[in-house]
Amino acid sequence: MSKSKTRRNTFPEISRREAVAEMSYKEQIDADYPSPGLFGFFRDIGVRETIESLLVAVLLALMFRAFASEAFIIPTGSMAPSLNGQHYDLECDNCGMRYHTGTSVPSNNKTSDFSTCCPICRHATRLSINGTRNLDHVSNSGDRILVNKFAYDFSEPERFDVIVFKNPGNAKQNYIKRLIGLPGDNIAIENGDIYLYDKAGEGWTKRIARKPSSVVKHVLQVVDDTHHIGQLLEDVDWPLRWQEFSQGGDWEITNSDSHPIYTTSGSGSNWLRYRHFQPLVSEWSTITVGKKRPRRMAGELPRGVLISDQYAYNDLQWSQPRQSVNAGLHWVGDIGMECDVKIDKAGGQIALDVVEGGVHLICTIDTTTGIAKLSTKTETESVVQFVDADGNVVAEPTGQTRLGTGSHRLMLINADDQLHLWVDGSLIEFDAATFVRKDVPLPYFSPTDAGDAEPLGITSIGASLTVERLKVLRDIYYTAATTESNIANESGRADRNWIYRLLGSPEMWEQADAESYFGAKKGGTKPMFVLDKGETPERDQFLPMGDNSPNSLDGRFWYKRNYVQRNMLIGQATFVYWPHTVNRPFKFCPNFWEMGFIR
Repeated sequence: MSKSKTRRNTFPEISRREAVAEMSYKEQIDADYPSPGLFGFFRDIGVRETIESLLVAVLLALMFRAFASEAFIIPTGSMAPSLNGQHYDLECDNCGMRYHTGTSVPSNNKTSDFSTCCPICRHATRLSINGTRNLDHVSNSGDRILVNKFAYDFSEPERFDVIVFKNPGNAKQNYIKRLIGLPGDNIAIENGDIYLYDKAGEGWTKRIARKPSSVVKHVLQVVDDTHHIGQLLEDVDWPLRWQEFSQGGDWEITNSDSHPIYTTSGSGSNWLRYRHFQPLVSEWSTITVGKKRPRRMAGELPRGVLISDQYAYNDLQWSQPRQSVNAGLHWVGDIGMECDVKIDKAGGQIALDVVEGGVHLICTIDTTTGIAKLSTKTETESVVQFVDADGNVVAEPTGQTRLGTGSHRLMLINADDQLHLWVDGSLIEFDAATFVRKDVPLPYFSPTDAGDAEPLGITSIGASLTVERLKVLRDIYYTAATTESNIANESGRADRNWIYRLLGSPEMWEQADAESYFGAKKGGTKPMFVLDKGETPERDQFLPMGDNSPNSLDGRFWYKRNYVQRNMLIGQATFVYWPHTVNRPFKFCPNFWEMGFIR
């Protein structure tokens, strides 16, 4: 007889499955209660989850920085004013204009007084006294930007992108510039613009490289603003820059809070025109002591000074009463205007005029239909024709606007041989806004047509309107210098005083030496820079240049090679997320209006 085995039930009151489940639950619950001490603290489920979340966030941030986007700070002013390096944020004591200037002290003497000048009125702001910084003016760090490091993995770099790349001479150093030349391009710089050369038999043909309208609008620099005239200039009867210089019209000028307001019934036919009456630095010694200029009739006023490639960012100078060594040395023909107009009633037309090289580029807008038309006028032998995208000549290009009764903001810019018109912030599309010119543009003046001495104008043809807040704007001027010694003076002419006198003397513009100076580095027949398409994509060559052309050591000057290879590209600069703080109305107040996408 066999002896039966007695089965021992460990859990006599519940099933084994239930017992195991209960044990697991109890053990888990017990484990979740921290034991005393440091290790017990880290066993707390809430603490663990917090630490895990932080670690995951850090890892994701590192991965994002390494592979997707990275934050950079702009160290220098080579891209000013589009992007600022270390700089002073100033407000002119005379006209109230806010502007930026760099912090680099002139290298030949760091113990003297130095100052900077307002880009509009040229009034000096002292930044140092006997080598000691003025504590009222504190320098700010450069803009902080985000760089998309994936941008060129999925699409090709485009001309006029703002790119970040490794310095070809020092791979540990990052540079930021605007992309000017693409692989296979043949590049030249003429008249401040970029030209592309194409091989044609034994020679070359060339065409201008045009910036997109969004880029043009972003890089414009203010030359004048009727909301920033300055009490000191008014006290000495300094002439208004916007006037009806020809007699017989019906423009009336009134003042509101020291801002001129211009009104017309449209019964006359004269233009309200701009002359660049910018005081010389040397003239401020008499202006500040109240020495008045005589009240002269409009016909007796001096002719305007040509608009130059002056950069306030580079305008750090000695405070002695003389012109800044960084005053612009080149005539800028790519200019435009912005104004606020109020149309009292529909009917009639508004016309805006931009002059370059004696050619009037006119945009006329019908206040009833909103139709805008482009045309040209000149008394020179210049031939300018508007062409469409296929190269066909269009006699009178047209576009549709929403201009009508009420208040509007108009902006007309001539940049890269193209007219750009914005009405209330909207870009107007024309069937042909680009134009071709058969000659090299040179400044023009005659007794019957002031030309480039009065380069901007606005008129009314049968429309009753009020005009205020007139701004004068200019495009980037890329200097064609290829040596650092002449970085700010492409002609290489040493006599700067002669250049300044030339810019302000229309009667000199037709002299032989003046034409030689204005025509320097223009009318070229072959490229300056040749970029290769590499045997592999990594060896493709790109030419970068800075927006602050007179103060940018970019691809024009690099030793042995003027290009960046594709494998040295880091990415595309996309967003300014933290400009310097303005400290108003409270400490560390963010500078919201300078945040935004980079164009």
